[in-house]
Amino acid sequence: MATPWEESTLLSFDGGGVRGFASLLLLEALMREIARVEKDELLLSNILSDIPGADTTPAPSSFYPFETSLSSKEAESLPYLPCHYFDFVAGSGTGGIVVARGRFRGSPDKKHIFRSYGHYPDKETGNAPLNPGPSCDASLWEVGHATMAAPTYFEKEELGKWTFKDGGMRASNPTEDAVHEIRLLAQMQPPTVVVSIGTGTRHHTSTGNGGVANTFAPFTGLLAAIRDTEKVSRKVEKQLGRGSSYFRFNDRSGEWNWVLMDQWIPGYEGERKQNPGQKTMEKMQSIVEKYLKDGGQEEMERCAEQLVKLRRRRLFADPDRWERFALVSTFHCPSCPNVETFTSRAGFERHIESNHEAAELNIDQYRYSWSYQGQRRSSWYIP
Repeated sequence: MATPWEESTLLSFDGGGVRGFASLLLLEALMREIARVEKDELLLSNILSDIPGADTTPAPSSFYPFETSLSSKEAESLPYLPCHYFDFVAGSGTGGIVVARGRFRGSPDKKHIFRSYGHYPDKETGNAPLNPGPSCDASLWEVGHATMAAPTYFEKEELGKWTFKDGGMRASNPTEDAVHEIRLLAQMQPPTVVVSIGTGTRHHTSTGNGGVANTFAPFTGLLAAIRDTEKVSRKVEKQLGRGSSYFRFNDRSGEWNWVLMDQWIPGYEGERKQNPGQKTMEKMQSIVEKYLKDGGQEEMERCAEQLVKLRRRRLFADPDRWERFALVSTFHCPSCPNVETFTSRAGFERHIESNHEAAELNIDQYRYSWSYQGQRRSSWYIP
């Protein structure tokens, strides 16, 4: 039986132009549900009843039981971070931008934000192989340009010897590709929990795969993207089978016919335009709110409970590892500059016991955690 640290979770975002804003609204709703579960001791006791001794204390943040490494202002607005509940995040088109926004750990110039399938198409079939190639050597902002290079709207993006366009023209729902790659990584098992977030329903026809299809993608791709998102969704659900939980959040109402991929209607004050995109965003917010009221909320509650349960199981199984995972923490001995960094509290404590007097060092004073502004700092100075 796999340990909770051997299990994994996946969050996947469909592409969809400006409809990517709806993906953010759905993610926000999911994080609200996660917060509700994390704060409810009775509910925690119920979902963790099969794990004697598991911590059911209400958590003020997803860093619990450790202090947050966010500033006080950030901790107030973002106490529960998606990166503490999802091991893998995938996105196509504007979904790729959502991934970048949700990454949280990484400065703007951090490289290898995404996996590039760095292989040329087969000469006979024209199909591009899906096995992982080397990561593209690009900065986050460059990746943003590349993932948004939908051929019906933008020119191809040139990054050194590489040329990119939006893969969403044939893979608007990247969930299947992401699950496939996770299985390839060190022969991992399929994710235990898969959350796929869509961008509404549209009509389309299908397109090909690689080769000639690349040439005609600007003309056929726009119509081909969306119906396939639900086809992919059904296929993934079937492939995962028992042992995995699959959640698909995608409103399929006809209201999305009134929100085009490139629509960005401003608000008006009198005859003057105010707040670019305000009307479009308000429309999407209204659609998402209705979707949640009509049943989406109940499914989100079930999803949140499973994600929180896995986090709590990981904490119970190995608190040291959770500290490392949540804070990206390391320990440095000031008296031994030539000794390598310690990645666990237990390892640092053993070093102190073997080489120093226990009272000589305050362990927490020499714990360094990742700063979400792109600099590392000691937890001793975190407010």
